[in-house]
Amino acid sequence: MSASGFILKVKRAETPFYAGLKDLAKTVRTVRMPVPDVLRPMYRGLSHLGVLRYETSLRLKVFFYREPMFRSMCAQVGERLYLELTPAVSGHVKITVGDDVRISGALSIACGRVIDDPELVIGNRVFLGHGVVLRPNRKIEIEEDVLVAGGCYLSDSDDHPLDRASRVAGFPAPAERIKPILIRRGAWLGRNACIFKGVTVGEGAVVGAASVVTRDVPPFTVVGGNPARVLREIEPS
Repeated sequence: MSASGFILKVKRAETPFYAGLKDLAKTVRTVRMPVPDVLRPMYRGLSHLGVLRYETSLRLKVFFYREPMFRSMCAQVGERLYLELTPAVSGHVKITVGDDVRISGALSIACGRVIDDPELVIGNRVFLGHGVVLRPNRKIEIEEDVLVAGGCYLSDSDDHPLDRASRVAGFPAPAERIKPILIRRGAWLGRNACIFKGVTVGEGAVVGAASVVTRDVPPFTVVGGNPARVLREIEPS
């Protein structure tokens, strides 16, 4: 009998013998070493040491490699940039980053080939969560104090033309269908929100998680849904 055949018989518990082996395997998988109270401080210390070791290694990588690499891809970067991974930058986009910007986890920045000088402008104190994708084919501007949660997608282009023959031929979206995105100061984009071409998200507005925004968002409102619509207003602070 092959090893795979034996394992299959155990999984199926075909006979009392194999059923007993299956029960034994379950027991072995759940066996845990008891931790006396006297040893708990030692294990907590080891846990903290592991975190400290990881954080130290991360900051060294950022200091000596990841941040200088990203700065070399940008036209301008302000003071006190915080990042964890090197953002993936593709294309010829001009990137300007303000002061105190925080990039948490992976960030993807890519532009197409239609416009000669596409721009990405990230204002002061902007937060970009893990997995954010920015596609500035003409211009995406994110003003100061904006929060962009993880998984958000911002694109100022359809990427592909509406005409079927043009798509099949591999042509990009025409220049007239590429329209800039503007996220006004103090706005908050919830997790996995999608912001598409020509949209302005007003000052202090909140875009709900997983919303699809194809029209302007008024200032100090909460919008949500697909397509996003105004749910309520917010008092300016």
